[in-house]
Amino acid sequence: MPRVGTVHVDSVELGALSAELLNSGVAVRLRVRGASMRPFICDGDEVTLEQVGPDSLRCGQIVLIRANDNVLMLHRLVARRGAAVRTRGDAHLRNDGWLPATTVLGRVTAVKRGTRDLTGGLRFGRLWVWGGRAWNGLRWVLCTLWGRARGHRCRGAGVRRH
Repeated sequence: MPRVGTVHVDSVELGALSAELLNSGVAVRLRVRGASMRPFICDGDEVTLEQVGPDSLRCGQIVLIRANDNVLMLHRLVARRGAAVRTRGDAHLRNDGWLPATTVLGRVTAVKRGTRDLTGGLRFGRLWVWGGRAWNGLRWVLCTLWGRARGHRCRGAGVRRH
């Protein structure tokens, strides 16, 4: 039986090591830091990642991406256009910028919070995407109504005085 241990590395080293392992077909398990994927994935949860090819990417999947500044992000895939992908953290109101699909290192296949297995929630990824779009639309309507009542005019997601 292989020996299992804990390794502490910085984000750049983790990205390089994860990419190398995932590209060779090895599943990687990481402990998540941050709150961008709340409420589904919380700070301290463990996720298992597996390799995913650019052709296999689907909206709603949670993916590990290496952003332009070598920062690793675990966000939900919300759009695809040709060879580009767009992601967003579940807790964020705005999407991340467009990135090449080659920046996707892997996709989440399992989520554990302590002893609880939350993997079943991965099936509802598309629902999260559509729910986020509906929330953004509702937020815009509420902003418009609130702004008009106070003498403001909505512009995009923000409010400004005319």
